[in-house]
Amino acid sequence: MIAKYQPLFQLDVFHSYFQKRICPCLEFKQEIETACLLNRFGLAIRNHSNGIGLYADSHQSLERLLGDIEGATGQNSFRFGIRSNNPYFKVITELPLNWEGQFLYDSNNSSLLLDHKINLNQQLSVNDGTLCMGKVSVHFADILKFSDQNEFANFCIQYKARATQWQYFIINRSSFPLNAPSILGKESIDFEGPEHVITVNGEAALLFSSGNNLIPLSEIPIHKFDLVDYPVSSDTGNIAPRIIIRGLPTPNPEQIEEGVYIYL
Repeated sequence: MIAKYQPLFQLDVFHSYFQKRICPCLEFKQEIETACLLNRFGLAIRNHSNGIGLYADSHQSLERLLGDIEGATGQNSFRFGIRSNNPYFKVITELPLNWEGQFLYDSNNSSLLLDHKINLNQQLSVNDGTLCMGKVSVHFADILKFSDQNEFANFCIQYKARATQWQYFIINRSSFPLNAPSILGKESIDFEGPEHVITVNGEAALLFSSGNNLIPLSEIPIHKFDLVDYPVSSDTGNIAPRIIIRGLPTPNPEQIEEGVYIYL
């Protein structure tokens, strides 16, 4: 069916947390007025992996179609509510701490990117009295403004992964011999520690922390660290450490405040 239609616009969502920045966890639901427009004027929505496309009958010019819709209904935009199928979306996304509200996007507030996509600039509201996570408004005038004979308007929303302090708790249940343990990675990120602590479960542990080095979360591990141990020596600068655990697990969004527990 879509083959008989022309695209009015496309809306893509990108998020640096996900592989290739493809964000699959937002859903766009047309508001009641927009749903009525779609039914009345024979428009079609197609969902894709990280967004939606809106399509219209190809026998009518885009300018005339949108003009007819506005003239007949007085409406000049398509409006959508945003919901997420990922309960940890706000955890993995760079947002103000303890913020509760809605994402607001409007094509009137946008910027043209180098790849010809139109970035919808983010506004944060403090409205927390709704289950809807956000709203998007795409104005007819902006669809026409960013369309030409060869390309349709291609809007996008972009999110950054939350950067946070990483903590590793090393719990040595087997009394594994450790002389001078440390956490190393290919990146120039220094971990503080070890600090002798007691976990919330009452176990003794060595705590390593990235401290003021805030590391972005990622679905597929990008920042990789190893637990290593140096021999007892007055000069460890030229001595290669022994790798105890290669590739430590990355923080889990479900337990981001608890840190990562490593058992030996």
